[in-house]
Amino acid sequence: MDRWLFGGKVWGEWTYRGRNLGVYEFANDLNRSDWRLIHKHEEKEFTDCKEPMGDITLPNSFPIPPLQNLMTKKACEKADIPFREEMKRAPLKLCIDPEFDMLTPFIKQAEPEKKGTSIYEEVDPKVFLDLYGEELPVKVEAWNVGPASFTPRFSPTDDVKVNQQLSS
Repeated sequence: MDRWLFGGKVWGEWTYRGRNLGVYEFANDLNRSDWRLIHKHEEKEFTDCKEPMGDITLPNSFPIPPLQNLMTKKACEKADIPFREEMKRAPLKLCIDPEFDMLTPFIKQAEPEKKGTSIYEEVDPKVFLDLYGEELPVKVEAWNVGPASFTPRFSPTDDVKVNQQLSS
């Protein structure tokens, strides 16, 4: 680390929401505001977490949409294959964003407790809200300053002449 704390490598024990993620090298994405040096006697108080993050349990399958179900039933009838209830679900393969790659050991997949016709009925939203905390991160930006107004693009009184274009 240079004396201005702009460049270099720092290794630290990474704790996220009360869960230990192990020793991590903060070399590529290091910024001075991202870390803080803590005295050994303050470490226990700083890392103490009253409610550690639980495991993130996601379903291992999801319900297929109704139209696709209907088409599958018709295809089974046409091919003389019996339609089974397992055909109403598809396996869910997780693709974890690299930003949350460190949480991979805590993400589990299991059979859903309640099955429905939509994945929104099966997944507990509290699981995802626990990742963000009490509120979702939202940034509101004002693109236009002032009250909303409507400006018509074309007026019925405009005399618009269309020139015919001929291809040569």
